[in-house]
Amino acid sequence: MRNIPIKTGACSDHLKLSVMLLVLVLRLLLPQSTAAESSNPSVWDLGIIPQNGSLSKSLAEKGMSSQRIHTIISLLSPHIDMKRIRSGTPFQFSLDRHGNLQEFLIEHGGTTVCRLSRDPLGRYKVSKRPWKRRLETSRISGEVITTLEDGLCQAGEAKGLAPLFRKVLAENMEACPDLESGDRFTLVVDKIFAEETLLQYGTIHAFVIHKATTLIRAFCHEGNYYDENGNSMRQCFLRVPLDYHFVSSDFMKRRKHPILGGVRPHHGIDFAAPYGTPVWAVADGEVVSSEWRGGFGKTVVIKHRNGYETLYAHLCRYGTGIREGVQVKRKQIIGYIGSTGLSTGPHLHFGMTKDGKDCNPLKERFPRERIAGSDRKVFMENKKLMLARLGEDPPVQSAQQRNDAFRYSYFVSP
Repeated sequence: MRNIPIKTGACSDHLKLSVMLLVLVLRLLLPQSTAAESSNPSVWDLGIIPQNGSLSKSLAEKGMSSQRIHTIISLLSPHIDMKRIRSGTPFQFSLDRHGNLQEFLIEHGGTTVCRLSRDPLGRYKVSKRPWKRRLETSRISGEVITTLEDGLCQAGEAKGLAPLFRKVLAENMEACPDLESGDRFTLVVDKIFAEETLLQYGTIHAFVIHKATTLIRAFCHEGNYYDENGNSMRQCFLRVPLDYHFVSSDFMKRRKHPILGGVRPHHGIDFAAPYGTPVWAVADGEVVSSEWRGGFGKTVVIKHRNGYETLYAHLCRYGTGIREGVQVKRKQIIGYIGSTGLSTGPHLHFGMTKDGKDCNPLKERFPRERIAGSDRKVFMENKKLMLARLGEDPPVQSAQQRNDAFRYSYFVSP
C-alpha cells in the first residue's frame, strides 16, 4: 500500500482553527448558561408584616442581608409609602441559586400588587397591577426532616407556612406536640394567589399529625379546633397565667411561711417573674373583685364556669378596666407582677378553687368544651368532608404529586 505524505503545517493550521472555533463557541454559550441558571430560583418564601412591624424588619427576620433589603426598599419607595404599610400585609420573594433577588411581590392598599422583577441583564423594574385575588384550598403532605420548614420545602411549599401551623398548635392544644424528625403531617389549607403567584396562606381547615406512637386529627370550626367527636383540642383553662422564670413555692399542705414563720398550708402556686410581667386570666370569666386583700396585697379574683374560681395575688397594679363585674377572656391581661402584701420579692401567688375547695391548678383535670346542638350537625358534616380531603397519609416521595392532585380554586373579590 502506498504511503500518502501528510503536510504537518496544514494539519497544525486546521487544529488551531478548530481550537479557536471551540473557544469562540464556549464564550458565546457560557453567559447564556449563567443567565439561565440565574433565572431558576432556588429559594422562595412568603411572609406577613406583623403588628407594629415593618417591611425591613420582616425581611431581616427572613434572613435577608441589609444590602438586599436596602435594594428592595429603595426601588419600591417611589411606588409605595413605606410608613403607611399596614400590619397583615403579605409579601413573597424568590432568590436565584447565587443569592440574587429574582422577584419580590407585595400587596398594596388591598387592591393592588406591586411587583419587583429582575431581567436577564440584572436590571430591576417595578410594575403595579390590580390584585385579582384567587383562593385555592389544597392538601399539603410531608415529613419532618430536621425541622418543619424542611418538610414543607420538600413538599414544594414556603417556609412561611411553618409559623402559621405552629401557632395553630400552640393556641389550640394544651400539650403542644414537638414535631420531630420522622413525624408526618397532612394539612388542608387555603392559599391566596395574586394571579399565579402564591402570596399568602389562609385558614388551616384540618390537619393530621402522625408521630411514632400518636395520631392527632383536628378540624377547624368557627376559629377553634376540635377532635373527631367535637371535643375541643384545648382545655378551657391555661395551666399557668404568665411567662414565669421558675416556681418559687408549690401547692402543699404544710409549708413554713417565709415571713410569719410557723407551718401552714400553701394552697396555690408561687411563680417568680420580673416586676411588671403581665398576668393573664386563665379562662373566660367574670371579675369578682380587684382590691387589696391583706397579706395577698393587690389581688384579682375571677369566677369561671363549672364551679371554678381563680385568685391572682401580690400584683403591683391591675389591668386596664379590670374591676368587679367585668367579663374577661382567656389570656386577657388582668394585672402585673408585683410584691404587694406579705411578699419577699416580685412573684405571683396563683390560687384556684373548685366548688369552694382548694385545688392544685397544675394537676387539675379540666373539662373540655364540646360542640352541641345545631352546631354539632354542621361540624360533623364538615368533618366528613375534611376527612375525605385529608385522605390517607401518602409516602413522602409522592407528597408533591399528591398535593397537586387535590386542589380546587375560585376567584374572590379583595
